[in-house]
Amino acid sequence: MNKELPISRLHRLRNVFFGFDTIHVPEDVDVVICNTLWHIVIDPFTGFQTSAFYSRKNEYLEPFCQTLLEWEQHVLGIKYLQHDDAGENKAFIKKANSPK
Repeated sequence: MNKELPISRLHRLRNVFFGFDTIHVPEDVDVVICNTLWHIVIDPFTGFQTSAFYSRKNEYLEPFCQTLLEWEQHVLGIKYLQHDDAGENKAFIKKANSPK
């Protein structure tokens, strides 16, 4: 279920969507991938997408907050972040709304 939650410190113009996907290596391939969590951010207004790979879900919190703050400084303000209600997303909302 998707929710739109306002971000008090990071707001202005539009919706941005973000989420995780996991990379699975086929069993017949002899490869080890350390960073199997793919975090993707999509701005449907401009079509801009960015992504990064992590080994644990909590590793994305600080870099993602920094990215959003940089977007806000470049007049790419965000009114809503749309996401599912997974625990890592709740942790992000708490961190994004905390005073810093």
